[in-house]
Amino acid sequence: MAQSGFTFIALLFAAITGVIQNPPEDLLSLTDTGEVLTLLKVEQSEDSLISLISSTRTSKGATEDLDKAVKLLREGNFKARKKAKKILNEAGEEYREYFVKLAKDPDPEVSETAKAILEKYANKKKAAKQLGMTDDVLKVLAIRRLTEMKSTKALETLKILKKSTNKDISWEAERALAIIQGTKPKRASRVEATQKLLKMIPKEVGFIAALDITEPAKKTKLSDYLNEIQKAPGIDMAMITGMFHKAIPGVVQKVGNPQLDSVVFVTSRELGVDSKTSWIGFIGSGRYNSKKVKDFLTAEGMEQKNAKGFDYWAERWGPSICPVSDELLVISFGDRGSEHMSKMLSGLKEGEASAEAGNINTKENRLVAAGALSQKQKEIMKVEITRELERRAGRNRHGAEAEKAMLELALLCTSSKHFKGKFEENVLIVKAEMDNEEKARKMSVAIENADHEIRMAFKEFPLPAFRAFNLEKRFTRSEVKGTTVTLKVKQEMIDLLTTLPFMMMMGDQVREPVAEIEVQLDEVEDVQIEEVIDEPPPVIIEE
Repeated sequence: MAQSGFTFIALLFAAITGVIQNPPEDLLSLTDTGEVLTLLKVEQSEDSLISLISSTRTSKGATEDLDKAVKLLREGNFKARKKAKKILNEAGEEYREYFVKLAKDPDPEVSETAKAILEKYANKKKAAKQLGMTDDVLKVLAIRRLTEMKSTKALETLKILKKSTNKDISWEAERALAIIQGTKPKRASRVEATQKLLKMIPKEVGFIAALDITEPAKKTKLSDYLNEIQKAPGIDMAMITGMFHKAIPGVVQKVGNPQLDSVVFVTSRELGVDSKTSWIGFIGSGRYNSKKVKDFLTAEGMEQKNAKGFDYWAERWGPSICPVSDELLVISFGDRGSEHMSKMLSGLKEGEASAEAGNINTKENRLVAAGALSQKQKEIMKVEITRELERRAGRNRHGAEAEKAMLELALLCTSSKHFKGKFEENVLIVKAEMDNEEKARKMSVAIENADHEIRMAFKEFPLPAFRAFNLEKRFTRSEVKGTTVTLKVKQEMIDLLTTLPFMMMMGDQVREPVAEIEVQLDEVEDVQIEEVIDEPPPVIIEE
């Protein structure tokens, strides 16, 4: 159970760091549409896909080749009839009505051939439905595949589908028309979506993080986001992506094809102080099928409630979800007594944005965070961290010094007045405002000490995958200006911590690989982090 938990956390962390730097356009952009349609046994020729998304039947003129094949089947010799059957069997499902008529033909060979082709169509649909496909889902996937083909032949049909009452089909057709005609699909401008959300967050919050993804990457697949995980021995990425592609039709059927423009994450002011007042929440903007989501939540047995005039669905021990509209979704977690969803929705209803929101601006960085620990939080943290340090005082087991260094760093964090963070271009930057200059200097020393001890701990791990990381050079750099400490962390540190759970999960199964592991690590260009060869750890000044 612990291993599966580690796996999930590492997968999630790797995916999130990838999304920050290269966000996907929507859910379907993560897939290989051709592979999904192959699983569904769908013919992928341009004409077949256009016929599939069209509500009109095939014209008589388009059956001329089939008519000639049928004539050969009636009158030709063995070789000619064999060729005729091959032509008929290659016909796409758009010719279903044609074969329905042939199935009643008095010529047994013609009728039996037609019945066999109709049975083939039926088997394909049966296999597709077992994978969660419906006609609407199939149309969405077919439109996406035609978009990838840049099919100008599909333009007229797509113009009709843009007016469809089915939102998923209409949205997909609108996107396809834009891309095939050489323009960008409509999207909120950078910062616009995030600023809109910041005005909706509750007034009393302790921490805010905003992720702006209005500018998607040109090409992103699930495997791209899990790239670091592929380095871990024993991880079958083909299996993971295969399961994802197999599940996509069912997901699209249940919730549509969501597109996110921005997400804001907030916590209650006294998070961790009292379970009854602790909660966290998300507000996401973009585009999704709110009706499908509501139907799905009801089908899952979640209890429907109402707060601040909004309907939402809740689980006793799980999240509360409010599909506000096709552009807005709110999710919150917390104790039932905390009324977390009501608090999250108060921002939407009353429009009283938190003062902390003024510290968030995603114009230059996709991910920006800001917050401050309350006095109660600081007191609780000090007690807990001091207790943990006392417990570890006499320990010499592997990694003990790294654990102590991290705890010392966390203890100094309780002396911070406020902090801001941002992440982009392979670097995490955090600025902390400390109580005084002396504590700011101590914080800088503690950061260097933690960096050193963590690298030493990883050096001692007998795991081949860690050779991919240069543990001789610092992953972090800190600067002090007055009472402000600036911490810069390379992407490699995140990659290293992401890989660790998989290494622990493999345990004794990890063996020396036959081939040398060679991994090219990205160099940080925009932010220069001083590369210092390993040196003895600095000593934290005792108070």
